[in-house]
Amino acid sequence: MATQRRDLGTSPAIAFISDAHFHDVYAQFSDGAFQGLPNSVSGRNAVIRSMYAQLTSTRLFNENYFAFLAALDDVVERGIRVVVLSGDFSDDGQPLHLQGLSKVLEEYTQKHGIQFFACNGNHDPVKPFNSTGGKHDFLGTEGREQPIFSPGHQGSLPHSNSHRHQPVISEDVVHQGYEPIMASLKNQGFYPQESYLYFETPFSTYTQNDYTFEQASKQAQFHNRFHEICVEGTGGRYRKPHYTNGIELPDSSYLVEPVEGIWLLSIDSNVYIPKAELDKPDNPAHPSNFHGSSDAGFNKVLTHKEYLLDWIHSVTRRAEETGKTVVAFGHYPAVDFFDGAGPEIKKLFGEGNFDQKRIPNDDVAEVLASAGIRIHFAGHMHFNDTGLKTFADNGFLVNIQVPSLAAYVPAYKILQLKEDNKAEVTTVTIDQVNRFDELFEHYREEHNYLKKHNPERLWNEGILKAKNYREYTSLHIAELTRLSFLPNAWPSDVREMLYAMDGGQMLVMSQLESDIRWDQLAGPDNSLSIPDAVKPSWIEAEKRASDLAHEAGLSIEAMKQWNGLDLAIDFYRLRSADELAFSDISAERIKQYELMASCLSKVENNRYRKIAPERYHAVELFRAGFQSLFSIMSHFTSDIPSKKFEVCFSSGRITTIT
Repeated sequence: MATQRRDLGTSPAIAFISDAHFHDVYAQFSDGAFQGLPNSVSGRNAVIRSMYAQLTSTRLFNENYFAFLAALDDVVERGIRVVVLSGDFSDDGQPLHLQGLSKVLEEYTQKHGIQFFACNGNHDPVKPFNSTGGKHDFLGTEGREQPIFSPGHQGSLPHSNSHRHQPVISEDVVHQGYEPIMASLKNQGFYPQESYLYFETPFSTYTQNDYTFEQASKQAQFHNRFHEICVEGTGGRYRKPHYTNGIELPDSSYLVEPVEGIWLLSIDSNVYIPKAELDKPDNPAHPSNFHGSSDAGFNKVLTHKEYLLDWIHSVTRRAEETGKTVVAFGHYPAVDFFDGAGPEIKKLFGEGNFDQKRIPNDDVAEVLASAGIRIHFAGHMHFNDTGLKTFADNGFLVNIQVPSLAAYVPAYKILQLKEDNKAEVTTVTIDQVNRFDELFEHYREEHNYLKKHNPERLWNEGILKAKNYREYTSLHIAELTRLSFLPNAWPSDVREMLYAMDGGQMLVMSQLESDIRWDQLAGPDNSLSIPDAVKPSWIEAEKRASDLAHEAGLSIEAMKQWNGLDLAIDFYRLRSADELAFSDISAERIKQYELMASCLSKVENNRYRKIAPERYHAVELFRAGFQSLFSIMSHFTSDIPSKKFEVCFSSGRITTIT
């Protein structure tokens, strides 16, 4: 087995940092196009995105700059000298930010001897080659948004939005493709270094038996690392006669041995499939000819990058022969990160919604396991999660989702290979971050502007009272839920019920027997209003609910202390952080959610029916939506540990370390 260690003993620890989305908040435009906002704390000019942009995005754009530095300082303090950046290390591959990132990484290498190994994510090369880019929501003077775009971007055209300044045009915000990104981080794994014990790419013709640095450097040159992708599947020697629009694209995968006995396998799982009808048929390399990679992941690696699978199998076979331990990493997950909740997610949110397109098919794990991979670190989802797939031939794959430093809960992972063919994985949360509130003065100006001129976009100023970075990200996900997730992703009928009920009323609704319509229960102020005709049934249901709560060691009165918005926020906390969220959700609240899931699992769940046009049967409406909701939450808190645990490479067994 490729991951079985021949040289037993404790090896150097490896840190995995994912989805840092590094945005250089004090970057300087090379062309002077935008000066930024003078910051009274640092004495420098801040180049940042607006708070509204942050609170309606699944990631922070600004404060993660300080969190990244805090994580690296923590790595240094722990004596770790090997750091993997598993994708989305940049914010859309913009030169403005990549230059700052490269400077930071080189500084930590020079001062502390850290070796960095990066792989590309979907926010690094947005497309395989340079494309126009930029953002409309940088923060400008007066608290107004400042659009900044690269030349030729349609968003750079003048517009009449009075809440934004006129656009600024700069090449510094172009979305770079593979070649300049890999050049910027040429010392961070993408190209061989003399200090590496071994290095190869999927296109190398040598093995470790005849390795030389000179030969590796020559074969790893960018122009030697291309492959063909067609609309229908893998090109090159894998291409079938009916395949169309075959285009040569770069691949940044590599294998490196940074320390004796450990092979780090960087899998470039970005897949940019050509369009069936090319936008620019005369220029195959034009970025508009390709679909983005965000929803493709390993599902498309299996069909459109088959050469990678052959290479991976070759790597693990050679590792087995020479006693190396293979640790694989890439940007995209290789195991279902929703822990089997897919059917209920589909039922509640609809086909294809709620990141269903990003769930790896089961055959992904089986193919990677059969190729010899046992452990794989991934990012992309901004989740903390551990996934395990086992197969009849005793093969298995452990997929470890590394949380994002730009989201809730900010954290990174540490891998420690140990004796007895085992590995220890520790999750380190980044709670305290120096200077995390350094930019708050600019957000206060933005808040004042919105309050006076654009109140419909006003956000909760309470986020600026956060005591530390952990609390800041918790408040971020709460506002993100309120401003974006609930209004944009949830079915309107379920959302309406969430807004109207507290936890006690939800428990009563799970026990109610009535044909009342929902419009007869919904009060004028987004609250529940019980008509006289229904009160006897409601009182009976309340008695049953109270008894059920009592049997579970709970009280219905305590459940009345939280409402539907609180529930939705905890839903996203659990989705993002798994057991890390237990620090913010009390054990009693978790038991209350488990009681709701148990009660609703025992009632019939048919998709609710209309009893009159636009009038729904209230009980069926509730049972259909909320049974799925609480079932999904139960899946999010699966039994597989994700905080600190041990993996046995011979059996695949995962055990919690307390």
